[in-house]
Amino acid sequence: MPPEWGWQAIILSNMGEGTITLDFAQPKFIGNPPSQNEQYIRTVVQSYVCPSLSLPSARPGTGVSQGWAYGTYRGCMGAYDTSGQFANVNAPTTPNGMLFLNSAVRMGDVTDGTSNTIMLGDSPLGYWADGYSCCVRVWDDPGHTDLFDTWWAAAPPAYLNLQGNPPPQLNFFSFGGSHSGGLVCLALADGSTKTIAKSIDKNVMKAVSTRNGALRSMTLQGGVNPENVTDTW
Repeated sequence: MPPEWGWQAIILSNMGEGTITLDFAQPKFIGNPPSQNEQYIRTVVQSYVCPSLSLPSARPGTGVSQGWAYGTYRGCMGAYDTSGQFANVNAPTTPNGMLFLNSAVRMGDVTDGTSNTIMLGDSPLGYWADGYSCCVRVWDDPGHTDLFDTWWAAAPPAYLNLQGNPPPQLNFFSFGGSHSGGLVCLALADGSTKTIAKSIDKNVMKAVSTRNGALRSMTLQGGVNPENVTDTW
């Protein structure tokens, strides 16, 4: 778990969880004695967990941090390529969604329309106190060709190599879940909710994951414009 907090931790007081009094000026759980925040990151927040998911009862953690509480909704970072494999189609390479590291997106920045822009969505796994569980990047890289119910790995930053121990592999998850009919529940930037099928066209899913027409300059085979999204998506 990285030192950063995600949006789930920031809005706890708005979720009726006023008894979880995190101190953001203190470490998440590292310290001697351990940070006072450590006692809270195990607290189950029911509204952060999709009731349709069957999650493992044994929650992870080592040392002073064990039993992290789940959080299975993730914010949308947008649709962009980090692999360099799509430079030939002029793919965006930086976050263009609603929630990402140090984001401060205003409604005026959502030029695609708030009813056509994903804010949050179902995800198969995550932890509300884990900064890496905050968000999803919607893209079909060579390493994960699907947009739903998939995960991919990355090398951890050097600061996770604590106390001389090998750092764990970082696993990032996509949107997804176990709703019947292959459906995924989303919250849009206008505050409304929407249910979509996992069979949704990939270009449409990417387009509604961005807030600002970020895919408009992409050149796709057959002249397809990923930003041609209608009200019926």
